Amino acid sequence: ESFVFYKPKDIVSGDFYWVSKTKSDHVLIAVGDCTGHGVPGGLMSIMGTAFINELVSEKPDISPSELLNDLRLRVIDGLQQKGVAGEARDGMDISLCLLNTSTLEMVFAGAYNPLYIIREGQLFIIDADAQPVGYYTGDLKPFNEYKDQLNKGDVVYMSTDGYQDQFGGDRGKKFMRGKFKKMLIDVSRKPLKEQKLYIDELMNKWMSGHDQVDDMCLLGFKV
Repeated sequence: ESFVFYKPKDIVSGDFYWVSKTKSDHVLIAVGDCTGHGVPGGLMSIMGTAFINELVSEKPDISPSELLNDLRLRVIDGLQQKGVAGEARDGMDISLCLLNTSTLEMVFAGAYNPLYIIREGQLFIIDADAQPVGYYTGDLKPFNEYKDQLNKGDVVYMSTDGYQDQFGGDRGKKFMRGKFKKMLIDVSRKPLKEQKLYIDELMNKWMSGHDQVDDMCLLGFKV
């Protein structure tokens, strides 16, 4: 069971989601947030998904951390980023997980975007590395990889930051991560087919009278 809540700020989006079966019992899932929105963000999304397709096609058994390491190199090369003053710092934040549908073992790697797991009503967060896929002023360290044994009934969420950063409510403040985590716990109790509707209605109510400031993408699945 799964759903995707996808709400671009403009017609095209800098957020993207990507899912592929890499083996008979392995599914690779990505949710990305590219620099910008609208046409510039959309072009970055096209570049990102094209590179992911290339990498998985070249090496179907690639691990999430390997994919992020290689994706970063291709983005830097594709944008000809050399770290000189004044050049664009375009890139993407992304969460990436590989699920073994037979054993329910999950492997995760992320660039800024964490992974959220609801297990028996409790929220567990697997943090991502604090570096983007693209040029970075610090040392380009290899991305870390985290393994977790999922249990039957667990609900997993992957999201960009657009939902949390949306202004709204009575005081015109950001939704914030605290409300976002509570929303995930609350919505996880509902059937998957109802979760997307709940998330959409909650955001529409929150935004009432405020313009959307960023693209939004939230993917959820239950094992």
